[in-house]
Amino acid sequence: MLADLGRTDEALAEHRATLAACVRVLGPEDPGTLTVRNHIGLELDALGRHDEALAEHREHTLVSRNNLALSLGNLGRYEESSAELRGVLPFLVEAFGPEHPFVRVARKNLAEVSVRLAGEGEAAQLRGGADGSGDDEDDRHDH
Repeated sequence: MLADLGRTDEALAEHRATLAACVRVLGPEDPGTLTVRNHIGLELDALGRHDEALAEHREHTLVSRNNLALSLGNLGRYEESSAELRGVLPFLVEAFGPEHPFVRVARKNLAEVSVRLAGEGEAAQLRGGADGSGDDEDDRHDH
């Protein structure tokens, strides 16, 4: 609302104060926190501070891509999850540096997805079956 009244500097200050509270209470990756970051980016853009705006939007987008990969993995769509994480990781490193918490989280997520992919491949080989499906009734054993 302040921005709508032409008070963009005040709006930016309010959004920054809100962001600090959101990070403290909700955490840096909470959707509410990311929404506030997006608003900061919009205010910076309105002020002509486009490089700073880009940084805010980029962070929001990069973290969202990591979260998208998590959702894909939770759905069992590990190949898509892995591709998304592999795609976003270089940009995270470039934007935040190799030791930033966002980068460490994305690397951890990629490692977990990679284990699941390798485990599924190995499990499929171990299940075998004449047609590779593992659906041979005689091969099933309940233990």
